[in-house]
Amino acid sequence: YDPFNDIYHEGIPSNDTLLYGSDIREAHGHDIHIRCTLIMRSLHSIVQLDRRIMQLTFVILLFSEGLSNLINCQEPCLNNYRQVFHAQNTYVEQLWIFLEQHYGLTQTIRIFTTLISKCLLIQALFRDIQQDINEKIDICQVPPIMRTLMHLS
Repeated sequence: YDPFNDIYHEGIPSNDTLLYGSDIREAHGHDIHIRCTLIMRSLHSIVQLDRRIMQLTFVILLFSEGLSNLINCQEPCLNNYRQVFHAQNTYVEQLWIFLEQHYGLTQTIRIFTTLISKCLLIQALFRDIQQDINEKIDICQVPPIMRTLMHLS
């Protein structure tokens, strides 16, 4: 994310398709754009400290049950819940240790609090975006295959 130009990209900006903040505002409205921008700016400040913080956070999120609900996707039942919980907990502990060694206890608490609060805000934002999409789409105009993929039927 480029906070100065309000541009979203993945990887190297010159090799990517860029998504501008104005695109988000046009598609979903001012409120969702502002919420998205505030979340991204906060996470961007953590990335500026060290990219590895967000990389570990993403690994932790990959182990999160129910994450697929954010994108309206079916998730298989979890048979090995304890193993997944143990793996996730291991990464959470490693992130805490990494932060504490590099930034001290006070900053570690601030970073962890920010990560947790932003994850909760992202969940709410995704839910609202999904609701916005469902309200704007005329299901009759969507081809059947797309209805299935988007879980619109």
